[in-house]
Amino acid sequence: LYIWGGWTEQMGKKIYLDDLFVFDTETNAWKQLATAGQGPKGRVYSASCIHKGRAVIFAGSEGVRPWQYKSDVFVLDPQSNWWSTMQVQGSNNQEERAKVNQQEEKCSRVVPAGRCQAQCCTYSGDIYVFGGTNKKSGLRNHLGKC
Repeated sequence: LYIWGGWTEQMGKKIYLDDLFVFDTETNAWKQLATAGQGPKGRVYSASCIHKGRAVIFAGSEGVRPWQYKSDVFVLDPQSNWWSTMQVQGSNNQEERAKVNQQEEKCSRVVPAGRCQAQCCTYSGDIYVFGGTNKKSGLRNHLGKC
């Protein structure tokens, strides 16, 4: 079990975390892991899954007012604790994204809009992202495939 990110409060101020912990099921103990590479800044409400033996973090919010909804993808190799970014193929064009949402296509080459509170999972080698929210569109029931 890995836990990454979230927030805590110190002296009345929210602090967004970018630390990584792993729970060892054999010793029933938590351990904080040191990581290297280009990892995400501290954020909340990101989606994560395991894909090809690596942890994938998608989206979330850095919590800065106004909220910054992210659509980036980061990958952690648990063998080396090395972060990298995943270069996602597709368009970020707002008009194309709106067209796809209106047509309710099941699969597209449009990068999902920045969001938080989405869910993701893997199936047959692909990553699926469902739902989430952002200030512009509210709750979303969009299903995307990477």
